Amino acid sequence: MQMYSSCFQNDPCETEPSAHVYQVLHCMCSNLQLDYVDLYLVHWPLEQVGKGSYKVLSPTERQELWQAMEACVNAGLAKAIGVSNWSIKKLEELLPHAHIPPAVNQVPLQTTP
Repeated sequence: MQMYSSCFQNDPCETEPSAHVYQVLHCMCSNLQLDYVDLYLVHWPLEQVGKGSYKVLSPTERQELWQAMEACVNAGLAKAIGVSNWSIKKLEELLPHAHIPPAVNQVPLQTTP
């Protein structure tokens, strides 16, 4: 069975975007009695700054967030890491600083009949 999870940057206990990426995944794996997940995603490049209010993470904040995601791979908690809903521009800004490139950019696909 393959497992994947998404790290949504609106966790109410977070004080900064990359603060709990590792801790959340470690706790989730423990609760599910898993050693690792196959894929761990950053759901949005956003930070919640109030109820229903968000700000786009700066390039530096996205780099720090990605370093926390890479730490999950290096610790063996995730086999692959990726993003969801990131623009090409945001990915191009991240890639020069990434030691592990995103394996996935999950985006919605709307088809019309």
